[in-house]
Amino acid sequence: MKLLKFIGQLVNKSSITILFISIVFLVYVLLMKYIDHSTRSIIILIPVLALCKVIFFTFFTFRKMQALMNRLAGISEVLLIFALLVVLMSFSFATDFSCLAEFDRQSFKGISDNTNMSSWKRLFDYFYLSVVTFTSLGYGDIVPLSIPAKLLVMMEVGLSFLLVIFGLSNIKLIQHKISNTIQ
Repeated sequence: MKLLKFIGQLVNKSSITILFISIVFLVYVLLMKYIDHSTRSIIILIPVLALCKVIFFTFFTFRKMQALMNRLAGISEVLLIFALLVVLMSFSFATDFSCLAEFDRQSFKGISDNTNMSSWKRLFDYFYLSVVTFTSLGYGDIVPLSIPAKLLVMMEVGLSFLLVIFGLSNIKLIQHKISNTIQ
């Protein structure tokens, strides 16, 4: 019962964020499917939309999650919120990378240029890039080449840094929840 209540609160607090990311994803799908791929102005639109998402995450989502964490009872719930934020951010940037590459195949080195590659495989490759970027591993197997691609990567690095700071600023809250769990 407690888990269901928490999931209800989490869905309530993150529904606007999930909706926002879903709308941007659908815009990308429509762009990739119906817009002429030789249109260069779309390449500028993608980093602009990504910047809007970064601002949204920073000023709206983090506040909502902070309010939810202040009311939570256990450390597992706090960690679940961080996991949700990481997955949402990584998937969000994977869609940015994928859409950008669809309009400019030279944006990234290391992703197959094979037109027969499924969209899901390509999205998985960009999700991989996003996770590697988020964690600052930087294997070098996929590299941004164009300025818009580099801007997207820099935005993701900046947002991941903000998420780490968000986590560190909640260390006291996490320690308090751990001590309450132990007692």
